[in-house]
Amino acid sequence: TSLSELDRYALIRLNRMIEKVVKAYEAYEFHVVYQTIHHFCAVEMSSFYLDIIKDRLYANAAEDPARKASQTVLYAALTAITKLISPVLPHTADEVWKYIPGVELSSVQLAELPEVDASVYNEELENKWNSFLELRDDVLKALEEARKEKVIGNSLGAAVNLYPNEAMFALLTQFEQLDQLFIVSAVNLHPVGTPAPESVHQSKDVAIAIAVADGEKCERCWIVTPEVGHSKE
Repeated sequence: TSLSELDRYALIRLNRMIEKVVKAYEAYEFHVVYQTIHHFCAVEMSSFYLDIIKDRLYANAAEDPARKASQTVLYAALTAITKLISPVLPHTADEVWKYIPGVELSSVQLAELPEVDASVYNEELENKWNSFLELRDDVLKALEEARKEKVIGNSLGAAVNLYPNEAMFALLTQFEQLDQLFIVSAVNLHPVGTPAPESVHQSKDVAIAIAVADGEKCERCWIVTPEVGHSKE
């Protein structure tokens, strides 16, 4: 399966978590075990990776390469997390284990703790995506403000306009499908020096303006686009 940068970054974060949790077990620091696994599930998975990929899981064809790549990452995360929680949540871990396809052992208690796959590490990619996540937080704040002001309903009704400085422009041009990463229907990246409208969310490196996306809502994927309704089929 060909993994996108997003999928590869998720695997990097998974292995960072595995590394930290195994060390915590070795040091009998069970509070670190709990905090690290919980943070990974709630923040790195639920609030970021799962949030972005859920649309491709729901709406893409079953054998779509992007969907299969996401399932590859999720399977790795599921098996690793189940093994990591088994010493402290044995009954829950065993119950989860019964539903994981393809496992050979009858119980997770017979499995070793997962090992770190250092081959996935890529410091340049990790730093690049860490920087992007800081910007994404700012965009999500701007979307929330627009929602409170009733400019938009959910985020897929929005078009995001970005007015970056040179450093942020250079970063953003390295990313494809910004609309999917922000979970919106459109992203307009304006050249450096383009004047931003007065009503914007201003962060350190970029001004963010939220508008209503042009077009009609697709009944399958909920993306708003002018292309909806153009196909006779």
